Amino acid sequence: MLDDVSALLGAAGVAWAAVWLVAVAVAAVALRPERPPTGPAVSELGPESPAVVNLLAHRFEPTPEAVPAVVLDLAARRVLEIIELPGGEQHVLHVPETTPPGLSDTEQRVLSHLQRKAIRGVVPAPAMTTGPEDASAAWWRGVRKATIAEAQAAGLCRRRWAGARVRLLELAALGPLALGGLGNLLAEEGEESAWVVAGVSAGFACALLAAALVRSDRQRETPAGLAAASRWLGVGAHLGETDRYAHATPGSVVLDGRYLSYACALGLAPVCVARLPLGHEDDREAWSHHGGRWRPVRVRYPRFAAGWGRHPASAALLGLVLTVAGAWPLAILADADLPRWALAAAAVVLVPVAARGLLLLVRGVLDLGDRVVVEGLVVRARRREVGSGDNKRYQYWVAVDDGTSSRIRAWRVRPALYTAAPQDSNVRVVVTRRLGYVREVGASAPWGPPDVSVPPAPPRSAPR
Repeated sequence: MLDDVSALLGAAGVAWAAVWLVAVAVAAVALRPERPPTGPAVSELGPESPAVVNLLAHRFEPTPEAVPAVVLDLAARRVLEIIELPGGEQHVLHVPETTPPGLSDTEQRVLSHLQRKAIRGVVPAPAMTTGPEDASAAWWRGVRKATIAEAQAAGLCRRRWAGARVRLLELAALGPLALGGLGNLLAEEGEESAWVVAGVSAGFACALLAAALVRSDRQRETPAGLAAASRWLGVGAHLGETDRYAHATPGSVVLDGRYLSYACALGLAPVCVARLPLGHEDDREAWSHHGGRWRPVRVRYPRFAAGWGRHPASAALLGLVLTVAGAWPLAILADADLPRWALAAAAVVLVPVAARGLLLLVRGVLDLGDRVVVEGLVVRARRREVGSGDNKRYQYWVAVDDGTSSRIRAWRVRPALYTAAPQDSNVRVVVTRRLGYVREVGASAPWGPPDVSVPPAPPRSAPR
């Protein structure tokens, strides 16, 4: 009897979950942001910042174009300066050492990032990236949150999943879990029916989805926001009447002023977005200021180089084993009465093994007492996941620019040494010459300020 009741409760939980999911889908359609109509084409700019305009013009969701738009707006207001180098392909930013008053939270976040990247107030545009993918995503979430808060404070948007009806819908998500859990309690031990399992599973799924709705900061329009978005789309229509902004570079902000920053926010300045890369940084392409001058460098991760990163003794031992494993069977087969094709086939397999082993053995023996001191700037520090499941582990890589080459081979290091060499720090590394085995890592004195061959920035006024 109790088993029948538990199965009935599980089935009721599944039915409740199905109805609840349909209700969520209906609510999602009903609460989606309204698409604002495009207003008359006008040239007058409104009071909203470029970051907020970016949100308004993209159905109340900030997009990555908001960040370069903020940089251009700060340049237009002379908070910072963008200098276009000869040729028009490269740009350098002069950034103030102190943050002027009157900036919004979004602008402060962007300017603070540039100040951290700058050396003596100078940062090349390609070096403006916001770190590895995880760190970059976290930084973008902070900028997005600040932009939404600014728009909400101005009454231009509101949370999409908010209000009494939404709260009631979120509470209703607990129903399937309660029914499924009750059915599980009434079932005989070890005799839970498929309906009970399905009810509990559906209850957990609904609870997780409800928790995601509670945390969601997706926005929708307010009447004021809808009117502002319509007006700014009209401004975008005016700015898009010519291809002036489509081909404009960041240096054009000197002539175009804030119009260029708003064109960027509205998605009309793709060249500016490409040349102000405030997204995650490339693992292989980096900018270094070691030696007192900004320059691009390329990083290589030699994962397949024989013994790279191994302790010399370990590499020598492994090399000896591989040499014997390759050469000994080949010598035995050479003395045997085998067809020439069979011996050739065996050689194709065994000779590379013996050759790699011999290379490892030689490198390991030569590196046993070898020590080379390298002093430079850590341009990349990366932790990479290898394997999966129970075999999941991490590899730690550090690339140091000592100023001798624009091509850098990263070293594979132990976790303790990885923490001693954070990116953008100056380090002194003791490493072997052939295997790249890092013995020690310590702090080193920094070099002097970089020279980017551009005139000094003029005095800056407070933001208007």
